[in-house]
Amino acid sequence: MDDPQLDIVQSKQFCFKIKWIQKIKIYKTHTRFYVIGSNNAETKFRILKIDRTDAWQLNIIDDGVDYTACEVQDILYRLHVGNTTTLINKSLKRGLVEAYKGFGIVGFIRFKEGYYLILITKRIKVAEIGGHSIYKIEDTSMINIPNSNVKVAHPEEWRYLRSFQTVDLSSNFYYSHSYDLTNNLQHNFMLLHHNRSDDDVIKRPNLWQTHGRDMKPCKRFVWNNYLLDGLQDDHITDIWVLYVIHGHIDQSCVSVYGKSIYITLIGRRSSYYAGTRFLKRGCNVKGDVGNEVETEQIVHCATSSSLHHTPFTSYVQHRGSVPCQWFQDITASVVPSKPPITITSDNPYAQPTSLHFQQLLERFGSPVVVLNLVRKREKRFHESVLGIEFSSAINYLNQFLSTKQQIKYHAFDMAHSLRGTKLNVLAWLANIAEHSIQATGFFQSKPDLYKDTLNKDHRWRTLGGQRLGSCRVQTGVLRTNCVDCLDRTNSAQFVAGNCALAYQLYSLGVLDEPAIEIKTDVTRLYEEMFETHGDIIALQYGGSQLVHTINSYRRTVAPWASHSRDIVTTLSRYYTNTFSDADKQSAINLFLGVFRPQTSESPMWELPTDHYLHNNNNDVLSTFSPKTYTDWLSCDVQRTLPLPKEMIESVRKLNTATDEPCHGINTTHCEDCVDWYQDTYRPDQLTVFDECFSLNMTSTATRSGNQNDISPFAVRDFSWQSRGDLEKKPNRPASVPQSSDVSSNGTSDSGEFESPKIPTHDRDRSSKHVQSHDLPWLHPPRLKDFSPSSVYGIEENKMISQQDIDVYERYVKFKSQETFSEALNFAQDQLFTSPPSVDQQSLRIYKESVTHTYHVDRQYYVDYVNQFKQ
Repeated sequence: MDDPQLDIVQSKQFCFKIKWIQKIKIYKTHTRFYVIGSNNAETKFRILKIDRTDAWQLNIIDDGVDYTACEVQDILYRLHVGNTTTLINKSLKRGLVEAYKGFGIVGFIRFKEGYYLILITKRIKVAEIGGHSIYKIEDTSMINIPNSNVKVAHPEEWRYLRSFQTVDLSSNFYYSHSYDLTNNLQHNFMLLHHNRSDDDVIKRPNLWQTHGRDMKPCKRFVWNNYLLDGLQDDHITDIWVLYVIHGHIDQSCVSVYGKSIYITLIGRRSSYYAGTRFLKRGCNVKGDVGNEVETEQIVHCATSSSLHHTPFTSYVQHRGSVPCQWFQDITASVVPSKPPITITSDNPYAQPTSLHFQQLLERFGSPVVVLNLVRKREKRFHESVLGIEFSSAINYLNQFLSTKQQIKYHAFDMAHSLRGTKLNVLAWLANIAEHSIQATGFFQSKPDLYKDTLNKDHRWRTLGGQRLGSCRVQTGVLRTNCVDCLDRTNSAQFVAGNCALAYQLYSLGVLDEPAIEIKTDVTRLYEEMFETHGDIIALQYGGSQLVHTINSYRRTVAPWASHSRDIVTTLSRYYTNTFSDADKQSAINLFLGVFRPQTSESPMWELPTDHYLHNNNNDVLSTFSPKTYTDWLSCDVQRTLPLPKEMIESVRKLNTATDEPCHGINTTHCEDCVDWYQDTYRPDQLTVFDECFSLNMTSTATRSGNQNDISPFAVRDFSWQSRGDLEKKPNRPASVPQSSDVSSNGTSDSGEFESPKIPTHDRDRSSKHVQSHDLPWLHPPRLKDFSPSSVYGIEENKMISQQDIDVYERYVKFKSQETFSEALNFAQDQLFTSPPSVDQQSLRIYKESVTHTYHVDRQYYVDYVNQFKQ
C-alpha cells in the first residue's frame, strides 16, 4: 500500500553528515584541557576548551571555527609560551603539554570528585556498508579533568570508578563516523532515498550535489547517551558526538565466480532494561524487556561502494525475554537445578505486554510473528508457566485488533521435540521461517530484476512487505524467545535468517530460486557467523558461551558427543550468575545513568534491589484507564500500519525540512561532511594493499579447496575437504572443538539429517592411513570435470566428441611422463597434430640466447649505491 502522504521523491541526494573529527590530540595546562580535533588528512581542525578549575560543573567551550594546520600550531605555541613561567631558582614551569591521542570522545562521567573524559585510543575496522566504515572500540582512556587544587578526595570515588570500569568498552562496542548504526538499513535508506530521471540530471547538472542530514539516532540502542549529556549542548557542534552501540557486528564475503556478495550481521542490544541473566527477566512497567537484541542481516553486491547506487537488501529479527512481569531467584535453587519461575503480578489486562507490542508495531509495522520456544511438557511445572501467561496475554490483545494487524503466535517445545520425538527440529523451524518471511517480507533498495518479471517463482509472487516507489520494505518482524533467549532462540533465528538469506540472494540475481541447500559453503559461512553472534550475545547476558550450539539441534551428532562441553559451560554460567552478576548489573546501571551517584543519597552497593530504578515511571501507571484495557494500540500507530510509524514520521519530517547550517557554519554544504569517498578511501594517505579490509575478510573463496565446482552454492560432501585440512587435523589438539567440520554436513536434500561419512572422533586416525581411492585429487581429472555442466551448472546439448577425448587423454599422458625423452614419443606417435617445423636460423638464434653469458660491472653498481648513502 503506497501512502499518498509519504512522498519519498527528493530533488537532492542526501547522506548522513560525516563526523569528520576522527583524530584527537589533547593538550593540558594547569587550568584547561585543549582538545584538538582534525580530519584524517589533518588539513582541518576544531578546538574544544575544557575548564579544570571547577570540580562540580563541566564547562566546555566550542568556538565553532575551522582552523588550518598553521593556525593550530600558532595557537598551541602561544598557549605554551603564555603558560610557561620562570621561577626564582630559574627553573621553568611546564606550559602546554601533549597528554593524549585518540579517535573520538565516548562522553563524560562524574561520580563524587569530578568529571572524567572517556577517550577512544584504539579502534579496528570490522565492516563497511555502502562506503561507510564501521569501527569496534579496542581500548579507551579515562582522563580526570579537575586539577589537584580543586579536587576534593572522597572515600567512595575509587569504588565507583572500579565499578564503572567493569563495563569493558573494548568488548563489543561499535560506532561509525558516517552511518547511523542505531537504526536499521531500511530506516536509514528511506531517509536518504531519492528518485530522479536521466532527463532531470541533464537539465539540472547540480542535481547530483550531495547534501548532509543530521543523524537522528534511536535512543534505545545508544549506550553512551547518558555520557553524552556534556556534549549535547546548543553551543557545541555535533561533529564531536559519536553514538556507540553494544552487541556484535560481523561481515563476510560470498564469492560467486569472482563477484563479491557481502553478508553483514548486526546485533543491537537495547540499553533499556539492560542487565544480566537472572537480574533482568521479563519486562518493566514501560514494556521494555530483558535481553532485547535487534538482529539485522544486510546482503549487498560489493561491485560498487555507493549506498545509493548499489542494490542492498536487509532482514531484521527481534529477540527478547517473555514480555510479562516475572523473575527467578537464583538463591532459591541448588546447583545445578534451575531456579523456580515466579509471576510477580496477576495482570488480566496485560498492560506491560501491550506496551511492549505497541513498541514493536511502531518500530517494525505489522504483522508481528511470535515464536515462543519455552517448554510445554514438563515433569515439574517450570517453563510452561511462562507459555500459559504469554499465550493468554496475546489472545487478550488480539481481540481488539483487526485480522491483518493481529499478533501471529506460534509455540514450539523445541527441547522436547529434540529429545523425546523423532521430529526434525530444524526442518520444522524452517517451515515457520518460510511462513514468517512470507508475512513480513524484507527490505530491497532496488526494483525487481527483469528476469523476475518474466519468470517469477511462486514464493516470490506471494512475498509479504510493501512497495514504496521502487523499494520493497519489510513490514512486521519475527519475534523469537525462549526462557533465556540464548541457545534455542539463536538456533531458531539462524534458521529464519538462512531462509531470508535465500530470498535476499535471489533478489540480487545470484540464485535461480529462493532456496539454499544446507551443505553449501555459503550456509556453512553463515552458520559460523551466527554461532559467533550467539556466543557473544550469550556472554553479554548469561556470562558464558552458548550451551547448545546450532549443530547440537541436528541429529547428526550423538547426545554424548557434546555432553562434557555442555556441563562445563553450564557450570561456568551458573558460577557467573551467582557470584558476579550483581556487580556487573551495578556497573551497567552506573554506565547507562540508571543510577547516578551525585543525586543519590545512598551508595549504589547499599541498595537492596534496582527494581525501582527501572520501574520509576509513574506517568505510565497513571495512563492505565478502563479505555486502555481495550484500545491498547494508539490511533497514530494504527493509522500507519502495516508500515512502521517511526519510519513514516522520519521520512515526512525529511521531506518538509529545510537545509540546515552545517556544524555551526553559515552554509548548507560542507565538503568534509558529505565526501564519503574521501572519508573511506583516503587517497591522500599511503596504504598497503595487503592490509585492505576487503582482502582480509572471511570469504567462501578460501573454502572451495581443490574443487572443480567453485560455486558457493554447490552441495558438498565430507570428501570435498582439501588435502591440507586432512593433513593438519592429526596435529590439532584434542580439546579444540570440531563443530565447524560437522556442521558442514547439515541436511540431505530430503530434509532428513545424515551422519558424516567419517566420524569426527575417527577423523584424525583415518587421515593417516587414507588410501588413494579415498582422495579425489590423487586421480587424474577427467575431461567432463571441466565441462560447463560441472563447473557452471549449465546443461549443454552438445556432446564431447571422441576426438577431443583422445586428444585430452594424450595430453594427460604426456604431462605424466617422468623424463623428457619419454615424452618425445608422444610427438612422434601423435594422431592429430604434427611437430612444428623450425628453420636453422631460428635454432641458431635460440642456442645463442640460451648459452650467452652476461657480465656485470660490479664496481659500477657499488658506486651507484654509495652515492645515495652520502
